[in-house]
Amino acid sequence: MEKLWRKSKRKLILCLVCMMILGGCRKETVYELDETPEKETDSEGPAADEKENICIYICGAVAVPGVYELEAGSRVIHAVEAAGGLTEEACAGNLNQARQLSDGEQINVLTLAEAEAAVQAGDGDTQGQTDGKININTADAAKLMELTGIGAAKAEAILAYREAHGGFQDTEELKKVDGIADKTFEKIKESITVN
Repeated sequence: MEKLWRKSKRKLILCLVCMMILGGCRKETVYELDETPEKETDSEGPAADEKENICIYICGAVAVPGVYELEAGSRVIHAVEAAGGLTEEACAGNLNQARQLSDGEQINVLTLAEAEAAVQAGDGDTQGQTDGKININTADAAKLMELTGIGAAKAEAILAYREAHGGFQDTEELKKVDGIADKTFEKIKESITVN
């Protein structure tokens, strides 16, 4: 019986010691967040790193006329540089080199003789451009396509409207042309005139 008591006593002491050890060693559990950020997925996908490009056609008094691919947001000066620069005969004063380009547009760089001939033709401006603004009552399709957001189809629609209605009374009337919405008009209203 004494043996049994000793065994029970040992077990009891051993249990008490284990409980004290475990109870004394207990500490708060602290969860640490993984500091390496999860790989973020770009909503625009892998193409977000790549810049969008536009294609333009530049012709006339430039060294190498042709179609060029430029970064979106490029300006006329960038198109001129891509085409090898202006020729000696170019009428640089007729060209707004700071204007932003749009995809699919054509830039026709006039020579001094062509610019002078346009003035003598009675327009008083060079191919529909006055004081840096494009005259929507006198500009041809190529000149109209220099406006942001105006491609060949919209330029033809402007010409057709102008012919049918005898010209524009004010710039706001341009919104009556098929394809010229408020958004397009807002982009070009500072670049156009009717006088």
